[in-house]
Amino acid sequence: MIEGGGPVSVPSGAAIVGTIDRTVLCPGVPDDAVPCIVPAPLKLACTQITAPLALRNVVVDGELDLSGADLPAGLSLESSEILGDLSLTGARVGGDVLLDRVLVGGATLVDRATIEGRFAAPACAASGACRSTRAASRGAPRSAAPRSAATSRWVSGADPP
Repeated sequence: MIEGGGPVSVPSGAAIVGTIDRTVLCPGVPDDAVPCIVPAPLKLACTQITAPLALRNVVVDGELDLSGADLPAGLSLESSEILGDLSLTGARVGGDVLLDRVLVGGATLVDRATIEGRFAAPACAASGACRSTRAASRGAPRSAAPRSAATSRWVSGADPP
């Protein structure tokens, strides 16, 4: 594994126009086949990210905080690990949310999020709780809830279908 750049934190209310992907988080790591470690949490809460947020084969050493973020182009996490919490609480996602082969070390929180596209979480595991209260998805979900590790539980008003 190759360690990427420093921590990524954006002031609340900021807008990010460019793409956030491996080339930004792990400069000099040319190949998706080589895992990239982001050595600190990614704090992107309450920001507008106009391009798709797409992370593949990335390890975030801490939380990925997208609480209250505006992601009009969608979110894709593939073959990645978030060693802390993954928070989409209150986020608005204009496209699809794909969590494919993602391991979350903490809780996965999707409270009060609005997802315009599909929400899919094939082979997604969390060692903490998975929680979704009053989250709305307007697309046809392929998975109502992430598949969770044995120690995980789904916390909401009702069990997932």
